[in-house]
Amino acid sequence: MDITRSIRKTLLLLCFLFPFQEIKAQVLLQDSLALVALYNAQPLMGDSTWLLGNVSTWTGVTVQGNRVTQFRAIGKSINNVPIPQEICGLDTLDLLSLQNNYFTGSIPACIIDMPYLRDLLLGGNNLSGVEAGTDFSHMNAIRQIDISYNYFTEMPDFVSITSPDFEVLHVYYNYFNFDDLTPLLDRIDTTSYFYYPQNSGYSTLLVFMEASAVDFPDVGALAGGTGNSYTWSATGYSNGINPLASPRFSNVNGPVLHIEGALPSDNATYKCVVTNPMLPRMVWETGSLALLINPLAEHNILYNGNTIAYCGDPLLMLSASTSSAEPVTYESLNTDIATVNPDNTLNIYQNGTVSIRCIASQSYFFRADTLLVDITIASRLTLPEFQIVSQLPSGEGEDLKYTVAYLPELTYHWTLPNGDTNDSSSLTISPLTASDLGTYQIQITEGSCLHRTLSTSINSLVYGKPIIYELITPNGDGDNETFYIKNLDPSLTNEVSIFNAVHQVVYHQENYRNDWDGGNLPVGTYYYFVKLDNNTYKGNLHIKR
Repeated sequence: MDITRSIRKTLLLLCFLFPFQEIKAQVLLQDSLALVALYNAQPLMGDSTWLLGNVSTWTGVTVQGNRVTQFRAIGKSINNVPIPQEICGLDTLDLLSLQNNYFTGSIPACIIDMPYLRDLLLGGNNLSGVEAGTDFSHMNAIRQIDISYNYFTEMPDFVSITSPDFEVLHVYYNYFNFDDLTPLLDRIDTTSYFYYPQNSGYSTLLVFMEASAVDFPDVGALAGGTGNSYTWSATGYSNGINPLASPRFSNVNGPVLHIEGALPSDNATYKCVVTNPMLPRMVWETGSLALLINPLAEHNILYNGNTIAYCGDPLLMLSASTSSAEPVTYESLNTDIATVNPDNTLNIYQNGTVSIRCIASQSYFFRADTLLVDITIASRLTLPEFQIVSQLPSGEGEDLKYTVAYLPELTYHWTLPNGDTNDSSSLTISPLTASDLGTYQIQITEGSCLHRTLSTSINSLVYGKPIIYELITPNGDGDNETFYIKNLDPSLTNEVSIFNAVHQVVYHQENYRNDWDGGNLPVGTYYYFVKLDNNTYKGNLHIKR
């Protein structure tokens, strides 16, 4: 009922403006109703000539026969409104031009469905796309489309257009990327395809703290395409030195510009220009990427602990603070003198001076800081000048004695050539034999603190005239256990023979080493013959058990 009243009202308006017979003679009623409705929806699309006289005289309207075939509304300063749906009543248009206005929103699908439309000119607006579900295969007569200077971010389905006359397509100055445009390269029948340049569609402010690792947005993902070339540039830097020249910047010819350890001097406006050989005339350029690096504040370290540690008190507590109340960690630079425990105490190994690095790590607001503190490791004792005093034997079988200064608060630890140890300030080897030759070392400690490591070596014996002991008592008491030849020089050749009472050889050994204990021979008296180098010795040998 309401629709009928509206139609009647419109008809009365038309009859009032001009005789009905005259309208019918100009255009079909459908077109007249569409134009009046279009005027009512958006008056600026017409002007003072509309609704007066013949429709063919109205500005922007072209009539052939009794139908409207062309409609132009160019530069009408129509702001922020969608294209009126009423325009779709003009279904015999072969040209529709709405250029250089500020229409927003989507192109109505009914425009794409116009069967006779040859020229669709919508450049210079704020249009963002086409209504969902629009079927471009209906454009059987189209020859030219212009959607340049708009806000399209997705390419309409122009590749499905079947019109054999489709030759001109303008899509430049939108927000397409390479992936949007390359499918159109397959339309070899589109002889005039204008796709350059394009806008990136975004500008942004990147805010980081000083020393941060910064990754700019992935331009490759935004620009699309493969085989791209990327050129980054910077403007507006303050110190006259282009930050892109710094080695802290990497991937300067790649899709993701990276800064390792950003500084406030890197503050600038960055952009990237992207090109692709498949679309040689297109330049895809990012918007402004303004980088703001906020400087970190200082947080100075103050050491407030002791700087002297004593060997008898190894658990010195390290203590430092920062002006920011951030925690401090510690690191020893002389680990042979002392190391730092997890509880910030010292493990002391020797006296001396250890440098401790105090570290205040970088936080979100503060720079990293370090402070070197020297800790002196000392003894509470008055230490003598430690040295090994030797009492050397005059030959094999005599005693070797080593001594060092003794203090009861200290610990002494000898290491012998054969690996044995002895914990005393003095050491006696009795008797000294060839097996005892080598290096003797002593460590002198106070608590965990090593004061001194001393060593001395005895590498040879003084051999006097050989003395042959003529008694063997192998009973385990440590005396006369073997047939012993004192001052038996191992560097000289020797030969030992033992005979029984009937002059039978019961033992014979070359290069003898004082190790024969009589074997299984019964007690009694035997005879020995010893040849030492060029000297020979004879005598009686007694075995007692």
